[in-house]
Amino acid sequence: MRNTDDLLSVAVYARDRLNPYLFNYALSVALLHRPDTKDLPIPNFVETFPDKFVDSKVFASVREEAAIVPVGSRRPIVIPRDYTASDLEEEHRLWYYREDIGINLHHWHWHLVYPFEANNRSIVDKDRRGELFYYMHQQLMARYNFERFSNRLKRVARFNNLREPIAEGYFPKMDSLVASRAWPGRAAGTKLKDLNRDLDQVKMDVSTLERWVDRFYETIHQGFAVDTQGNRIPLDDNRGIDVLGNMMESSILSPNRQLYGDLHNMGHVFISYCHDPDHRHLESFGVMGFFANW
Repeated sequence: MRNTDDLLSVAVYARDRLNPYLFNYALSVALLHRPDTKDLPIPNFVETFPDKFVDSKVFASVREEAAIVPVGSRRPIVIPRDYTASDLEEEHRLWYYREDIGINLHHWHWHLVYPFEANNRSIVDKDRRGELFYYMHQQLMARYNFERFSNRLKRVARFNNLREPIAEGYFPKMDSLVASRAWPGRAAGTKLKDLNRDLDQVKMDVSTLERWVDRFYETIHQGFAVDTQGNRIPLDDNRGIDVLGNMMESSILSPNRQLYGDLHNMGHVFISYCHDPDHRHLESFGVMGFFANW
């Protein structure tokens, strides 16, 4: 699009014809990366789609307070502390961190600044992208572990064996106003299983993830990655972590997507579908499959 008038025209046309999440994402990425709109504020996701963070019952209370209760008599709407679990679940002590709106919005904003689907290299190839991908997640986990220690919990357990059950369950208690159905939960002890979901065009085995993990370990031990032409890319002190980060969150910057796969993004996908891997229950993906949830 040549100018902002063209962008506005396309946005007006697409707004009523695209999935609203897709429209918000596409418009936000365009505003961030066009030189003539990069200084414009992007739509705040929590204000555009508050249903991603607040139960639909809260909206009913908001409408009642706004439409029926007169000004001066309105009361604050309190969201209970024990919202997604009770104190019977030990991990619920960290609810305030895992469900923090700011952290989850940060994860959404990361994907706006660093879109991995883009084919335009100038949009994807930002300085130290892979390194910052690693650093951002390392800092999130470091803070997470400190929060765990502060709540008398052990350091988070590594998920090294992809065949082991995920001990903790999670039930988000949220509704998708776009899909008009509740976000599915994950029972305690759920295992990752081979995905065979024709409707979502997702078909992949857990063994594929395991092969990608093995290739990452092999690459690190060897000290170099291999591109599609067979050339070695050294993992030196200058850009080794940048290469590995770009391989982990695969994009056109990955030296060999066929060899190293898309471990980070497909890890999200496997977890988000583990409650219904073959679509036999006609369930959609869980919250781990959406950018606004880390």
